[in-house]
Amino acid sequence: MNTIKQLPFRRNKINHAIAKAVAVSGVSVFLASQFPVSAHAAEKFALEEVVVTARKREESLQDVPIAVSAFGSDQLTAMGANETVDLVNRVPNMAYDGGGNALSGMGIRGIVTTTRNIGFESGMGAYIDQVYLGRPVAFNQPLADVAQVEVLRGPQGTLFGRNTIAGAINITTKKPNHEEFEGTAKATIGNFNTVNASLFMTGPLTDDLAGKVSVYSQERDGSAKNYFNGKDINTEDKKGIRLGLNWDASEKLELSFNADYLEQKMDRFFSELNYTPDFPFSPPAFSGDLGTLTTDPYSGDAHPNQSSQDGPTFENREVGGASLHVNWMLDNGMAITSITAYRIADFDLGADDDSRPIAGSHSLFGDSSDSFTQELRLESMDNEDYNWMVGFYYLDQTAEASRATSIATPAFLVGATNVNGFTLAPIGAISSESEIDTQAVALFFNSNYHLNQDLTLSLGLRYTEESKEMDFRQVNSTFTSHPSLTTAPDIDDEAISGNIALNYTLSDNSSAYVSASRGFKSGGFNPDIVPSADIGFDSETVWSYELGYKADLVDGRVRVNAALFFTDYEDLQVQRLAVTDVGVGFAINNAKAAEIFGFEGEILALLTENLQVEASVGYIDSEYTDFDNCGGDINAIDNFNSNVFTGSTLPINVESCNGNQLTLAPELTASAAVQYTQGVFDGELTYRAEWGYKSETFAEPNNFERTQVDSRDVVNLRIGYLSGDQTWSVAAWGKNIGNDEYEEFTWIIPSYNNVFSTYNIGATYGVDATYHF
Repeated sequence: MNTIKQLPFRRNKINHAIAKAVAVSGVSVFLASQFPVSAHAAEKFALEEVVVTARKREESLQDVPIAVSAFGSDQLTAMGANETVDLVNRVPNMAYDGGGNALSGMGIRGIVTTTRNIGFESGMGAYIDQVYLGRPVAFNQPLADVAQVEVLRGPQGTLFGRNTIAGAINITTKKPNHEEFEGTAKATIGNFNTVNASLFMTGPLTDDLAGKVSVYSQERDGSAKNYFNGKDINTEDKKGIRLGLNWDASEKLELSFNADYLEQKMDRFFSELNYTPDFPFSPPAFSGDLGTLTTDPYSGDAHPNQSSQDGPTFENREVGGASLHVNWMLDNGMAITSITAYRIADFDLGADDDSRPIAGSHSLFGDSSDSFTQELRLESMDNEDYNWMVGFYYLDQTAEASRATSIATPAFLVGATNVNGFTLAPIGAISSESEIDTQAVALFFNSNYHLNQDLTLSLGLRYTEESKEMDFRQVNSTFTSHPSLTTAPDIDDEAISGNIALNYTLSDNSSAYVSASRGFKSGGFNPDIVPSADIGFDSETVWSYELGYKADLVDGRVRVNAALFFTDYEDLQVQRLAVTDVGVGFAINNAKAAEIFGFEGEILALLTENLQVEASVGYIDSEYTDFDNCGGDINAIDNFNSNVFTGSTLPINVESCNGNQLTLAPELTASAAVQYTQGVFDGELTYRAEWGYKSETFAEPNNFERTQVDSRDVVNLRIGYLSGDQTWSVAAWGKNIGNDEYEEFTWIIPSYNNVFSTYNIGATYGVDATYHF
């Protein structure tokens, strides 16, 4: 009922989105009229059918009543996509804050969750070969031996379940080849002394057993300069392996074993000081060669990828796991699927918090996570009237974390006693240790009923029980008023999620659907640098309503997929940097209500046999509709500021964020690509140009001007040659060829009025060489 009441007041926004839908539809009609094709020509070339597993069964992309962007291995190669984050510019309404792997935020349709600690889960789930990857540090997966990536937008609360309230990334790796031995070797060299190499091999081991192995390595020199010690920073060293075995035990029984391991080490450049006023405790960021940092408010681009920091900065991660898949076809045509998996996701990092050549503040973080999952599904046989699937899911996860932040003590306080009874040394520390044990159990059901030849009803339902127990201990020996404390809270949540959809066939090549979905994400904890023992937050829920259209037009040469949606969140979990009466800290609160209205459109067209055009657009209007006290207590902030320094302060005591744009949620995302292939000698020469755009965002819910991340657009180019026998290829490429060192993320320490930013590394370019055997 609340949704129906809200809609009339948003009519102007609805009209805006409908206008975009009409524009995209107009493009498809224009293409259809400008490039007519005879029946003979249509048989000669057309777009290939895309098969997805968005509902855990193989289906045509055009038949699934879900907004899905799918990328096959050939398309990933053409795009030069090496890891998951490379897809962000191509997927409408997908966003990534560029903050690395450990503390970054990636999301869909306005829900971008920056997960700083083990108590906060992402609103987007990521899966590899149907196995949940666990903590977000594992989400950015290499794509060296991937068969297909599917990005599902909107709540996926039935079949994917846990933490897919905004959407899911579904990665499928290549299966072992039972027929013949084959392989691919690839090498890349590029600027910043980039050297990448990968090798994939697969083939039969016995009559019934096939195997595969994939190894890869990626290395890069530093892309930023630290003037404190003269070193280049932001290096990368990544190595990994994937293994697979597939055993056809009988005509009806198949077993698959998959294992993967990734180790990545980076001299990570997390952020640099972007703006600081002339306060006693806020010295300038640079000295010597760079001079003094500008104090021009909102400058946003003082010295991209340049800094002067005395503390080590690094980010290391280890992620991996193993899984056993059993597929058993019963005599009655039904099928049983069992997926047993174990995964790890660990990282440690160091960050110079003050970004200056002084002993101001430095942090060392370390997280580790181990998870066991078991999924069991029973699937009906396909028939003319219906199909269904019923299943059980279990997760047991243990996550541990340590946090240690050193803080310099003002000289006049050295030797004094803090609130916890510690004698203040020149350098103090706030440290914490935490452990969270999570167990989740779910039962789910999904079905499709063909009501008549043109109309299909899809129903999905999932019941989830989830419990979390935490042990947390914090010790503070600094001059701040953060308490030393020990606490052991627990959470028990249960919820029903699911979806209902009607899919109507308009013609042989087009359909429309309408759906309603309910998603759920359990409550959690905030084991960070905290002001009190009250560090829990409640679960969040969402209702999403969607109207979609899918069509293959012009005899299969033009594909148009579009969706119009409205999303209504209740108790949305929001992370923010807050100032309390004991100091600055990261807080997680529930915004009582938030709404997102949006549109998505994707077009793929073969204008000629050799010319392909792609385009996508995503628009969202997001706002907190009920989020009070999001800026902290006004009296506590004023008292804290007046006791620490003198001078003007940034007004952060916002009592309400109502009407503000959601964190890291761009209003507009868009992309376009043109690809042309021509015969040269006995092979093919392919030219490809890509463009991607993201509008401005805010890095926190208060929408302060200084935490606005500006809009950006990038252009990528690629030209490649494939030999006539298709055994080797070579390609030259450039990404962000305009060399735009744009701002990707920003954050603020309100009490000192300091703004920190992370920037893109600028242009990258290189050459790929590939050999197939």
